[in-house]
Amino acid sequence: MNLRHPSRRTLREWLDTGGPASLDEHIGTCLRCAGRVEDLAEPSPAMGELLSQVLAPPVDLVPRLSDGINSKLRDRADLRLLGGMLGLPIETTRLIVREPPSD
Repeated sequence: MNLRHPSRRTLREWLDTGGPASLDEHIGTCLRCAGRVEDLAEPSPAMGELLSQVLAPPVDLVPRLSDGINSKLRDRADLRLLGGMLGLPIETTRLIVREPPSD
């Protein structure tokens, strides 16, 4: 068993050109080096394109967000109007029921 781990440069070369069987075996059994190889490996252009398609926001995201925000603002305005309308009877009742000031 080799107690030394290959350098990042050696691992990069192994990714680019392949390497000796002993290095293949080491990477296959060493979690540390296998993780470093994964970190060094760049996705292929096809994989990069697939990832960008999967991670891209939906085409209609901006209109949906805008519609949602506008809807919430309309709902809030409607609630304020309703609150004001419900407050009118209360204020009217206070005016009617309030005792006139005594002279």
